[in-house]
Amino acid sequence: MASFFAWFTRCLPALSVIALFGLVYSCFIVDPYGARTNGVHQGRATYQQYFLSIYIVALHVFSTLFPIRLCFAIYDVLTHLRATHNAFATVDKKNDPRPDSPALGAGRFVIHAILIPNYKEDMETLSDTLRVLAAHPRAHTLYDVGLSWAQTFAPADAF
Repeated sequence: MASFFAWFTRCLPALSVIALFGLVYSCFIVDPYGARTNGVHQGRATYQQYFLSIYIVALHVFSTLFPIRLCFAIYDVLTHLRATHNAFATVDKKNDPRPDSPALGAGRFVIHAILIPNYKEDMETLSDTLRVLAAHPRAHTLYDVGLSWAQTFAPADAF
């Protein structure tokens, strides 16, 4: 059953395009004026034409709503990133042991927030990535590293 679901989700865009071509064919080639009218137009659309109209309007509404949803999602990510940064990576100049740290003035520093996406990655790949980041001489004061993964893939037991 899982293989059928994987195949179906992979082929769904092509199947929907084929269904759309079939719908357009039935709307404008087979019955452009309705059933059994012998080419005389009575001003009424067929059921296929109604369905095609609703489908096209729904696609336009969804394509309009997607950028709005994307803007809200980006705003939410930035808000949570700032909150995480303020909660876990607040470093002032008095607590930094090195006097040559890159300061922005008035005791503020540049903290690099690094999000590492993880989707079925090997632990070796993740550990290599973290090892390279940790090799920086001031990584513990300048980097705020976070690991992200899909909600369905939660390796909480591994950590």
